[in-house]
Amino acid sequence: MGERLIETEVESLTLPTLVARHGLESIDLLHVDAEGFDGVVLGQIDFDASWAPTFIIFEREHFDPGHYRATTQALASAGYRCVDVWPDTFAYRQAPAPS
Repeated sequence: MGERLIETEVESLTLPTLVARHGLESIDLLHVDAEGFDGVVLGQIDFDASWAPTFIIFEREHFDPGHYRATTQALASAGYRCVDVWPDTFAYRQAPAPS
C-alpha cells in the first residue's frame, strides 16, 4: 500500500483566513473531513460572526470521547443541535425564537 501513496505539499490556511480571502458573509453548510483534525477546524469558527455555518457535518471517528463531548457541548452552547449519523455528526443551528 505504501508504494501507492504520494506525499504532496499543499497550501493550507485557517478557516477565518479562507472566509476573509473570499469575502464570505455566510456559510450554509460546512462539511469537515480533516482526518483527525476536524476539532481543530471546528475550533476556528467564530459563532458570533455572520459567516458562522447554519449546518455543520464533521467526522467524529477520530475524536476521543472527552474531546467529542467538549466539541458537542461547545456547539450546543452556540445554539446547535447535534445528531449522530455515524461516522459523522450533523449539527444544525436552531432558528431563534420569534420575538
